[in-house]
Amino acid sequence: MHAEPRGPTTLRPGIADLRSWDHLLLGRYRPVYHPVTTSCAWCALGPCELSRGRRGPCGQTLMLLAAREALMLAVNGACAHAAHARDVVEHLIKTFGEGLLLDLGPWVQIRAPIIQLVVGRRPGRLQDLLPVLDYVDTQLVRLAAAGHFGGESDALDLESKTLHAGTMDLLALEAADLAQTAAYQFPVAVADTPLVPLGLGEVDASKPVILCIGHHSAVGHRIAELLEARALSPQVELVGLCCTAHDMARGHGAAVKIVGNQRDQLSFIRAGVADVVVADQQCIRLDLREEALTTGACFIATSEEACAGLPDETAADPEALACDLAARALAGVFVADPDRAAELALALALRGKRARPRQVTADEDDAINCTRCFACDQSCPLQLPLTEAVWSLASEGRWDLLGGVTDRCLRCGSCDAACRLEVPVMALVQAADRRPAQRSLVRAGRGPISDFEIKSTGPAIVLGDIPGIVAFLACPDYPDGRGAVAWMARALAERGYIVLTAGCAAMDLAWCAEGSGAGEEDTPANPYQRYPAVFDQGGLLNLGSCVSASHAIGAAIKVASIFLHRRLAGNFAGIADYILNRIGMVGVLWGGVTPKALAASAGANRLGIPVLFGPQGERFRRTLEAAPDLAWWVLDARTGRQLGGTPAPASLCTTAASREEALVQIARLCLRPNDTTMGRQVKLEHYAGLSRELLGHPPDDLARWIRSAYDVPEGWSEAERARLLGGGWAPVPIPDPTLLAELVRAG
Repeated sequence: MHAEPRGPTTLRPGIADLRSWDHLLLGRYRPVYHPVTTSCAWCALGPCELSRGRRGPCGQTLMLLAAREALMLAVNGACAHAAHARDVVEHLIKTFGEGLLLDLGPWVQIRAPIIQLVVGRRPGRLQDLLPVLDYVDTQLVRLAAAGHFGGESDALDLESKTLHAGTMDLLALEAADLAQTAAYQFPVAVADTPLVPLGLGEVDASKPVILCIGHHSAVGHRIAELLEARALSPQVELVGLCCTAHDMARGHGAAVKIVGNQRDQLSFIRAGVADVVVADQQCIRLDLREEALTTGACFIATSEEACAGLPDETAADPEALACDLAARALAGVFVADPDRAAELALALALRGKRARPRQVTADEDDAINCTRCFACDQSCPLQLPLTEAVWSLASEGRWDLLGGVTDRCLRCGSCDAACRLEVPVMALVQAADRRPAQRSLVRAGRGPISDFEIKSTGPAIVLGDIPGIVAFLACPDYPDGRGAVAWMARALAERGYIVLTAGCAAMDLAWCAEGSGAGEEDTPANPYQRYPAVFDQGGLLNLGSCVSASHAIGAAIKVASIFLHRRLAGNFAGIADYILNRIGMVGVLWGGVTPKALAASAGANRLGIPVLFGPQGERFRRTLEAAPDLAWWVLDARTGRQLGGTPAPASLCTTAASREEALVQIARLCLRPNDTTMGRQVKLEHYAGLSRELLGHPPDDLARWIRSAYDVPEGWSEAERARLLGGGWAPVPIPDPTLLAELVRAG
């Protein structure tokens, strides 16, 4: 099997222009489908049962159904980010003018690596981002059409289109963050960004509290500006949830307190602390309006995408509207203009703390109605043993079983909705947590990695001396509690990996976990205080909100561009080939189960970056695994010879069942064909060491990754060396690896 030329690469590629590269990837990493249903109900001819090799009347098979659903989920996620990016850019053009310079300072010359790679543009002003977003919108419409009845009929071509949706997602992410970073003058490549208060325990509930939640921080920024301009900060507490909070903190530092992330929405609202709730767009609970109003808080919807069934009062005078809301003449309002929404929120807060019902709490008496029906267990997304815990409280007065599930509980409220006798299960779980209200510090997002940092660390990354770059991203619905990501991040930073993070995961890195410290009493437990915020060995960097995750992908692209001087414009396959074979980077979406997470992961996969999900990742319908029957090969760019090799990386999109398995998988996924012998020794030391420490045994495929006797780490015993190099092991050449025939330099 030989690599075929990828053909001419176009700028602004259509949905089939990178198809040859996609098929090359998908030939090595075959889709493994995990259907969530065997019945298709996508049209009025259904539902059609597709198990046992059956076909629907349209020709649909079960494999095609899973591939089509993955495509449409990725398109949905990319559409969410594309809509957000357009809202951000158009608002900023209205506020600052279309000629605003996209200036990221002297240390970031490659300011938009993803846009340059895919679209061939180097945006200089805000207006330059509009054609990029037009292109994204056009491609997403065509991808949605491919998933319609009578559309694409081949599973691999559906997968190719899913990867294209991921590329559009990355473009939207980068455009959004580039625009807001330049306009709001966020920190750029700054290591020592301020540490921002995090957690309910940091909130001064004696003051009126304005809560901003969502992803588009325009209203939150305006509220912060008004508080500062009018010297009102001592009188009003401004807090944020989710990515809006990240971006508010990037612009205003410790003047904004971050309550938490997506997982904390319901518990914070039910705590009764917020007086005004300002919701914008995406990742907002669909019952947030009702929950806020139950506690007496005023609710303001600010996005056309999430009007929440409220009357449009955009044209109303904010002061008069505040009077109506305060008098309960209105249950809540929709205000589309960010300036008016900010004025309204501030006017409501300045009226002082509202008289409202008590916070949603529970005690032992609330459990007595439990009949042990197991409805709460069945409704729980993580299948926590809630029934036995509540029953033990009701029958024996024991809180310990409820206390045992507090860290793993998602605070989603599904158990409350399922209980026919209205036992407040979630409130009981929270009441079982006897610890003080949580408080911590999270480092404000620092934006892109500077070109200087890339130049400094690029050689060590490519050669394998730095064992890898690991990016913790996505949502907080973890299978094993919010401390898992902090535990993994600390373990990797201690071993010299570069750890990047953004979005909800960045907040959860501040909640420390057991068993990952170094033992020094004077060493901070908080990872943000423990590890340097530099793009180098052992560094931990918070990039910012979800859209800032694009900088993790951008860093890999910049390594290829800066270190090897590879052009970006029109060279997607060349850059992706470089990343796949040379840059040991892994994305970890430990809690990602949203379409946006799938879209972002597909974008990373197309660029040769493996993504690791938690066990819930199979609900995205498919993973991309290295098939054991494949003849693995690379081309040696020096000679053009096709050489047998090892599947490095071992998977492109996969899952892990536990955090211990995840750490071992991460070390394995950082292996690359281009590793030097010294780099391979470093990576194998971590791979084997983590497996022994966490799983109790060495990896069973360790010999597979040893290309020559020099790859065996020097500290290993002679017996271990003999065991690995015995049997059927034989050395293989170490090539200058590529999958693309046109990159072969041999004459």
